[in-house]
Amino acid sequence: MGGYCGDEPEINAFCLPGGKIVVFTALLEHFLTDPEVATIIGHEVGHAVARHSAEQTSKDLWLTILQLILIHFFSPDIVNTMSNLFLRLPFSRRMEMEADYIGLLLLAAAGFDP
Repeated sequence: MGGYCGDEPEINAFCLPGGKIVVFTALLEHFLTDPEVATIIGHEVGHAVARHSAEQTSKDLWLTILQLILIHFFSPDIVNTMSNLFLRLPFSRRMEMEADYIGLLLLAAAGFDP
């Protein structure tokens, strides 16, 4: 696990495969207190701990195979819409909630008041 602070105007942070966390400087300028920044970083560490990048890659592979099969029976637009609506979006929401939960546990363990 490691980190990088990118000098970008966008307020954003994300976790790359392998646990590398990127935080843009605009985020650090927007969230000024230690607890605020710790909450964001805790969330991203939650993604790393849960290995969401690997999970996402594996899921995407299976979804692509499923989509290639379904495109033979339905239009590509319908397959993509249904895939996003019923498979990708709920999975993404679950990962975000899991990262929030892990992040809050890490914050509490580090002495922050979540």
